[in-house]
Amino acid sequence: MALSSPSGPATTRRRANPSALLSVLGSAAVGCVVTWWITVAQRVPVQSDADLASVRFGFPFPWVTQDHSSNPFIEYPNDVVLRLTGRTGISYPTGYEWLPFVGDAAIWGGVFWAVGMVGIPAIFRSIRSKRRGSVPPPPLTTTS
Repeated sequence: MALSSPSGPATTRRRANPSALLSVLGSAAVGCVVTWWITVAQRVPVQSDADLASVRFGFPFPWVTQDHSSNPFIEYPNDVVLRLTGRTGISYPTGYEWLPFVGDAAIWGGVFWAVGMVGIPAIFRSIRSKRRGSVPPPPLTTTS
């Protein structure tokens, strides 16, 4: 639809593409899920009791900090996992930083979007074009 303005020529207004919006929203949701999964599955190495006071989880930006000093290990180095429940009866004071979480989610969502919206379609286009190019030409007919 063309709109004319008193100060210049007609301009064109583009409508938003709903599939593009859905792909961005879906990628953002996947980014949040992947960020959470990485944080929960992550094992952080500690070298001594002093390292247990502030164990940071999250990748590439740490966004969860837990104090594991109430539960020291017998031997070091050792790996610490994120504790979300108090099943053991030991409390693990936890702090959250939301800006690094948003950064991690944006990174992982961007990776998902790039693979899903750019990489996979490019692979399928390449496969289709190779198939079209590999179809043998029809046999030549000779007339006598």
